Amino acid sequence: MLPYFGKRTLKEISPTDLRILCEEIRDRGAPSTALNVRHLVSKVFEFAIDRGVEVDNPALRVKAKSIASFKPKERALSEREIGVFFNALARTGVAQTIQMSVKFVLLTLLRKRESAC
Repeated sequence: MLPYFGKRTLKEISPTDLRILCEEIRDRGAPSTALNVRHLVSKVFEFAIDRGVEVDNPALRVKAKSIASFKPKERALSEREIGVFFNALARTGVAQTIQMSVKFVLLTLLRKRESAC
């Protein structure tokens, strides 16, 4: 982002500038990075606005879905693959509490962004 935005002030960064940067990143094969750039720019502007800087957040005018979207993954591990994973996990030398946590996540199918409650 630094090479693209250089020494511009926040007021000099437009939604069009942000969209062009995100599309360039996406088009070179990094859609997740493009979304992360949009998110980071948004957070920088939110921080500045919270501190009293009067500026519009360009990320609010660049919707994430217009940059990239992802198909849900429906792949599931087979029983054999789970066994191979558990055996490899036991040989890693990682603390037993970590091993149990990893097994718990796999066995409950809890994704890292989902709440257990």
